[in-house]
Amino acid sequence: MNDSPGAAGVAATQADATWYALAPAEVAAELRVDPAVGLSSAEAQQRLQEYGPNALAAAKQEPVWKRFFKHYRDYMQIVLVVAALVSLLIAEYGTAIGLALLTLFNAWLGYHQEGKAEEAAASLGQMMKAMAKVRRDGVMAELPAEQIVPGDIVMVDAGDRIPADGRIILAATLQVEEGP
Repeated sequence: MNDSPGAAGVAATQADATWYALAPAEVAAELRVDPAVGLSSAEAQQRLQEYGPNALAAAKQEPVWKRFFKHYRDYMQIVLVVAALVSLLIAEYGTAIGLALLTLFNAWLGYHQEGKAEEAAASLGQMMKAMAKVRRDGVMAELPAEQIVPGDIVMVDAGDRIPADGRIILAATLQVEEGP
């Protein structure tokens, strides 16, 4: 059951509630759910709209110029820029231009590679969508983990990843491996 204080809307209505200290039946009553039946599809949809998806907020995207210029924090880039400035001071304009172009190419290359790595990570994330088994309308349904809402009864079998914070209502020979 997804009854953690992380479910902001539910936690806001019960700001003083210490969810971990309540009995499972009290939590179910507070969340208006029958553990044997689960939420109705309509109620789950309403809670999804009210509380939002069960997903981490996306990181704020850095502006392009900032992502490009952060490559100039690298020690070697700093050395090359200083060398270009020294070349300008001693009137070695060809060397200064060459070093400046080298730093620009190096920063562009880093920026380009970073962008490709981010695209690959995003693509991999899309391929490995987490699924969850929940009890809805009295039957077990498999759906994307992002659609879990406060009050859902989540079923977990051996080898499954736990898709959300929750309360264990019933377990037999439970073993958990903490990992990424």
